[in-house]
Amino acid sequence: MDAEYIGRKGTHLYAMGYANQLDALPPNVAAAFRADPSYYLAQIPNPFEELLPNSPDLSSPTIPRWKLYVPYPQYSSGTAAGISSSFVPWANSIYNAAQLRIDKRFSGGVQFLFSYTFQKSIDDSSLGSSGYSFLTGGSTTSESSARDPNNLRLDRSLSVFSIPQIVQLSFLYQLPFGKHLRGWTGALLGGWQVNGIYRVDNGLPLQLFLCGGCSVSLPTYGNQYPDLLAPLQVAGTGNLNQYFANPQVAVKPAPYSDGDAPRVLSNARMPGTDNLTGSLFKDVPLGFHEGAKLQFRLEAFNVLNRVQFGPPDTNVGDATFGEISSQANQPRQLQIALKLYY
Repeated sequence: MDAEYIGRKGTHLYAMGYANQLDALPPNVAAAFRADPSYYLAQIPNPFEELLPNSPDLSSPTIPRWKLYVPYPQYSSGTAAGISSSFVPWANSIYNAAQLRIDKRFSGGVQFLFSYTFQKSIDDSSLGSSGYSFLTGGSTTSESSARDPNNLRLDRSLSVFSIPQIVQLSFLYQLPFGKHLRGWTGALLGGWQVNGIYRVDNGLPLQLFLCGGCSVSLPTYGNQYPDLLAPLQVAGTGNLNQYFANPQVAVKPAPYSDGDAPRVLSNARMPGTDNLTGSLFKDVPLGFHEGAKLQFRLEAFNVLNRVQFGPPDTNVGDATFGEISSQANQPRQLQIALKLYY
């Protein structure tokens, strides 16, 4: 038996693109923009028209007034020839976990490994499931900048991969009967072995987004987040048409506001895993060579044939917000094989 605490601190982790952080509207201008958007969106004569004749955004006779308030207006909205968005190492993370492990080494025909993990991970930017995509409040790198480039701490939240509790058991059991029988009786009844892996967890945390066309962000700022009037609660999968107990608390934010929902919700999760994978082996000794045997295998995935539903629609403003329309796992699958050892 082994029990331990694990703590990790990450610094200078890669995060969202740098372009708009370089050339974002200052906080005082952003506040004035929210108070009077029409003033900053109004078209005015372009002072860069003759200076930057080849610029894709600054060669027209007029430009929106806000473009003159960014630190480097000659870079347009943060992108221009020679200026590109790239991931920068400003993010941080912290991880804490308590782990319990019980390991029975093989003896008497039995072997098993039991593990329990109680953990929490917090960060500013999480590595995506593909291994390369960075999650910046969305599922991929679709957002090139932080929600508020002047307040990067707004993106600090639970990690997208943080599952608080995980229980897993792997086992092997050589069935005791038939070991000492000879002839066809021993060949039929002896040499059976059961194997399995059983996992239960709480499920991954959910992220809220806005429906297509619902986001009205400040120029040079990232996509808006929804507003939460109260913590969003999970009702469960009993009603696939509405996974949330109080969906009305997630609302569209005011135009040009940041939205106050966290990047990743800490109290709402997609359905977790409850899965058993098992196999039944049968060894038949072959007398023509020492150690030669024929092994029969019956393997089953999702032995109990339990459904694990996919995540609900988390786009606030969608008519289907809160609905579950997919299955995250596969039905029970069986496969049979014969393997010859010689």
